[in-house]
Amino acid sequence: MQRSLIFQVPSEENRNERNTTIDRARGIYGPVPCSCSASGAYAQAAAPAAGGQDQAAGKQQYTMAEYNSYKACADDRVPASQVKCFDDFVSKYPNSFLLIYVYPAYIQAYGAQKNYPKLIESADKLTALGDKAEALVRLQGLYARASSYLALSPADQTRRQKPSAMPLPLASSCLTK
Repeated sequence: MQRSLIFQVPSEENRNERNTTIDRARGIYGPVPCSCSASGAYAQAAAPAAGGQDQAAGKQQYTMAEYNSYKACADDRVPASQVKCFDDFVSKYPNSFLLIYVYPAYIQAYGAQKNYPKLIESADKLTALGDKAEALVRLQGLYARASSYLALSPADQTRRQKPSAMPLPLASSCLTK
């Protein structure tokens, strides 16, 4: 008795093999999100919540006025006016939780303007936030900093170099060993 290939019911052995393959794929790639909610889940993780509350801690980290000011700046698509708007935001809210979103926006705006010295300053400020900003965001900022440093002229590069963190006698002793 032959079964049709279209309506073939998988045997128990094939079903276990298929489940093993799916489990291996999940182990490598993590849980596979449903296609209907994947874009919404990732979009929520990338932007701050409009309510001004951290769902994990349950405490308010910024005010609604602060969020509305940030959102107005972020929605501006002209880099020059966006930078000016974010300058006003940073002067008004210097210790804002939203700075973790402001500095990457600064980096994008300065990159669009090809203002590499300001981009480097913004990347340094983003890095200075430490663990407040996600590691991937800090890495992207450092990558943008390195790329913009290489885009500077050699004269600007020598002016932008920072002195070594190691004292000179210690640095020379490391080289002689």
